[in-house]
Amino acid sequence: MLPRKDRLNKNQEIRKVIEDRKDEFSTPLFNLITSENDNKGSRVCIVTPAKIGNAVKRNKIKRIFKRAYLNIKHKIAKKNKDIVIFPKKSRKITNINDIENSLEMIFSEM
Repeated sequence: MLPRKDRLNKNQEIRKVIEDRKDEFSTPLFNLITSENDNKGSRVCIVTPAKIGNAVKRNKIKRIFKRAYLNIKHKIAKKNKDIVIFPKKSRKITNINDIENSLEMIFSEM
């Protein structure tokens, strides 16, 4: 589970990241938007649209992305970014290694 301090919970926080976007990245598996924050460390939110599937599928995708983020979090901890991830509808989305590799590649470019 993602610790509370690492989450973007409020709708207004998520909207602020989208409006103040600093960087925007797209991969075959997801779109990612980042913005600077004043906190110590990065915060993340995974937004899964209804077109991806029913609630069970959306929650599974959220769990996979959260696990991938937690696995690479130590590499991006000092960046002080708010991150919003929008998964795309894809069959390959269940492979956590692909997601981790994509996230690592994006954060190494920042």
